[in-house]
Amino acid sequence: MLRTKEALEQLGVVVRLAKQPGDLQGADLVHIFNTQRAEELLHWAQEAKHSGLPVALSTIHWDLSHYIYVANLYKLGIDCSLRDVSLFKLLFDLVAPIAGRLIGKPDYYSSSHRRSVKLLSEQANLLLPNSEEEARLFFKNYGLKKGKYRVVLNAIEGDLFKLGSGERTTDVICVGRIEPTKNQLGLLRAVAGRGWSTTLIGRDGENPRYSAALHQLAQAQRVQVLGNLPQSQVANQLRQAKVHVLASFRESPGLVTLEALAMGCNVVVADSRFCPVDTYFKDLLGRRVFVCNPYRSDSIALAIEQALRAGNQPMNYVPPQWSEVGQATLAAYRELM
Repeated sequence: MLRTKEALEQLGVVVRLAKQPGDLQGADLVHIFNTQRAEELLHWAQEAKHSGLPVALSTIHWDLSHYIYVANLYKLGIDCSLRDVSLFKLLFDLVAPIAGRLIGKPDYYSSSHRRSVKLLSEQANLLLPNSEEEARLFFKNYGLKKGKYRVVLNAIEGDLFKLGSGERTTDVICVGRIEPTKNQLGLLRAVAGRGWSTTLIGRDGENPRYSAALHQLAQAQRVQVLGNLPQSQVANQLRQAKVHVLASFRESPGLVTLEALAMGCNVVVADSRFCPVDTYFKDLLGRRVFVCNPYRSDSIALAIEQALRAGNQPMNYVPPQWSEVGQATLAAYRELM
């Protein structure tokens, strides 16, 4: 949101972050971000409508069911990286919506959350998803009639993450918070015994059991874990890497994947159930981008092998820039004014 604000301001748009209803006075429109917080944001859409202001809504939505499923299995002490647990996901998909309606947990499935998302989307004059896949999922998952939308891509810092020179000495790198969603344990199982030099970057997440298992396995496999690093140091690490892996259970599409591509890495991403592959990577598949099933470590390993075999050939890849986000967002605003 803040980077979108900066990009708009560079185009001469006056942007004010609203903290109370009175902040809407004098505005031409209201832009709301993130339907995952629909309950707390709904009143802003209602205030905007009461004031006669059009509403743009950045949905920031993806299918969270895999993320919720895997995170809860790890809470129960089940290591999903040791076996393919995707078959049991079918049972979870049957039970979770019922639990959501009856007891309100998980929150994602609760009646109140779904009702708030529907009401929020109905108040919006224009939806701004980050991909075509996100738009389709949003309408499908909440049983909404297809409405008016414009895709505004995610973007990266082009000045910091750009192609450099030098030898690539790290075979595999993964940047991301250490947590079940990012699936670093699955990555470690995939690289075990294959002789690939591997580096992990990221701070521990909110699951101590997962973090402890990850650090123990990394130490046993002599995998380097660098913890949280400044963006400039992340860029330096990516510049030395051959393949970046984000075998995640939920991304849209993962800014670090775009950053890695801009730095000349080949990348491994999860398949289209977990990531908007077509919108962001369709023209790069099999050349710079390789797809895996994050539930299976052998699938992750195969994708890494393919990415390493492809080599880091120079390719004219220009990732989405924040200036383009600003232009696309402003164009969407103009449709409403």
